[in-house]
Amino acid sequence: MKTYDYSKVELTNPRVQAVINAGYEEFSKTGYKKASTNHIAANAGVARGLIYYYFGDKQGLFQFLMDNAVDRIMSAMEEGVDWSNPDLLYRITKTIFFKCRVLADNPKIFDFLLVNMEHYRQENINPFFKGGGTDIKKLMHDFYYSEVDESLFKDGLDVEKTINTIRWTIERLGMDWTEKAQARGGQIDLKALYAEVDAYVEYLRKIFYK
Repeated sequence: MKTYDYSKVELTNPRVQAVINAGYEEFSKTGYKKASTNHIAANAGVARGLIYYYFGDKQGLFQFLMDNAVDRIMSAMEEGVDWSNPDLLYRITKTIFFKCRVLADNPKIFDFLLVNMEHYRQENINPFFKGGGTDIKKLMHDFYYSEVDESLFKDGLDVEKTINTIRWTIERLGMDWTEKAQARGGQIDLKALYAEVDAYVEYLRKIFYK
């Protein structure tokens, strides 16, 4: 696995931020193999040499973006979610809030992960992409299902169907808000979001909880 020195990456430099944003955009659209540093540089409004100066090459930029995306998501989750709380509705609700905080900072970050995590694991890819990394899907599965207090649900309910119904309802709500935010360049009316989520959570509690 190739290693890179990111010590000189200046996150406060507007040109570096432009490259990062354009990188997320390009890799989200095309995946790693078809991504072009020429396109990234052009969309960022910088010379291609700036990408090589800060990130080494396309692979180096990709690795930086992957690490950066995971770090930002994990930081948001650690700051905003009590992982020991066994209440399923609490956990799923919080996923919307942390996702929107990250999304507001960079609307393409989740598209980047969804497109490239599968690509990352393909067997015929350069060994770099078969590295350890954080398994986002496993992380989110554990977040939803690990040590959930099923005794909170009404007696007689099918637990798996209950969990899936709650999860899909709240996630659909989150997807709707994500689409709104992307259409507005990452701008989110958090007050309106929280109010709508709270209303759905209260409704779901009445249906499924004791």
